[in-house]
Amino acid sequence: MPERAELLEALRHTDVDVRRRAARALDHLPLDEQTVESLIALARRETIPAVRSAAVHVLACEGCKSEVCQTSHDIVGFLIDILRNDVSADVRCQTIEGLRSAATEPRVQAALREALNDAAFKIRWKVACIILPFEEREAMRANRWGGRAG
Repeated sequence: MPERAELLEALRHTDVDVRRRAARALDHLPLDEQTVESLIALARRETIPAVRSAAVHVLACEGCKSEVCQTSHDIVGFLIDILRNDVSADVRCQTIEGLRSAATEPRVQAALREALNDAAFKIRWKVACIILPFEEREAMRANRWGGRAG
């Protein structure tokens, strides 16, 4: 596996696939300050949703990390911002898993409640699976499909 420094450098490569693969490769390394800064910068400047999604996944996915990561960055706040503002439903969807681990925080609860009104059904549904009781989720699904199951 390439060294962390090489991967961080690759986040600025001109080839979109190189940037996406570099972000994904960082997913299995513990997050440090420089990596978090680089991934946040990538997610903010990147025009390709698949690359933004990869960067967000690395920041959001605790399950992929071999150890707990502590940084001075407000990753939860960054994820909330992405959930509220990214133009891609796929990227917004990626943030929800990361927010799940902080779902008891009032700011996360507020952001997830807001996301129940997202234009994309997949966002509303993923959030509903986290914060709504089963009966409300089923009613939501029935409304989506015009009263029929599935």
